Amino acid sequence: MTDEPRRGLDRILHSSFLPAKIFGGRVRTSTLVLCILWVVLYTLYTYLNPAEEVVQGPVAPAVVPTREAPLQGEPEGGTGSGE
Repeated sequence: MTDEPRRGLDRILHSSFLPAKIFGGRVRTSTLVLCILWVVLYTLYTYLNPAEEVVQGPVAPAVVPTREAPLQGEPEGGTGSGE
């Protein structure tokens, strides 16, 4: 490698102020940044999309039929002889 200074994006990615590994060389800096970014995005998602709350209100009464529906094949007037 030559001794000429780095330029552009290469200069930012390989700067000396940001170490490649932290916590005694156990965790890469990029991995820690991605983990923190994931937690921040998840928190933002749950803040912007809260779970819908179930509202317990009064229960509507059940509809009770007043008369039975006629059976199929049976005339409306009942079981008479049709006269």
